[in-house]
Amino acid sequence: MPGLLSRQPARSARVRTGLALLTLILFSTPSSAQEAPALPDRPALFAEPGVMTTALDFADKYVGESGERKDGFYPKVGGMITGAGWLSLGPGYRVHVLNDRAVIDTSAQISWRAYKTANASIEFPLLAG
Repeated sequence: MPGLLSRQPARSARVRTGLALLTLILFSTPSSAQEAPALPDRPALFAEPGVMTTALDFADKYVGESGERKDGFYPKVGGMITGAGWLSLGPGYRVHVLNDRAVIDTSAQISWRAYKTANASIEFPLLAG
C-alpha cells in the first residue's frame, strides 16, 4: 500500500488548487475601464522651463513620430567612458540603405577632458523580425 499513500498528498494539492480556482471564478466581479478624471483649467504650480522645452523640440527633429530615428546629421551627446568628463558631444550621421533594410550610422565625439571616440555601425533591423 505504499503507492496509495504517496498519491494522497498530490491528490489533496489538486483538490486545494481546484477549490481555490473555483472560489476565484465564483467571487470575482467583472471590472470596466475607468476614465481619467478631467483636469481643472488652472495655472500650473510653476512655469515649464524654457530650456527643457527647447531641448525636447530639438530632439523631436531627429526622431520620427513612430520613435524611429530619422536620416541625416544629428548631435551625439554623452555615452563616453567614466573619467572622460561631464560633457561629450559631436556629430553623427545616419542613413537607411537597401530599401530600408539596413541602417548605416557613424559618429565622432570629443569630451570635456579631450577624450576622443569614433563609431561606425551597420544594422539590419528587419533581419530577425
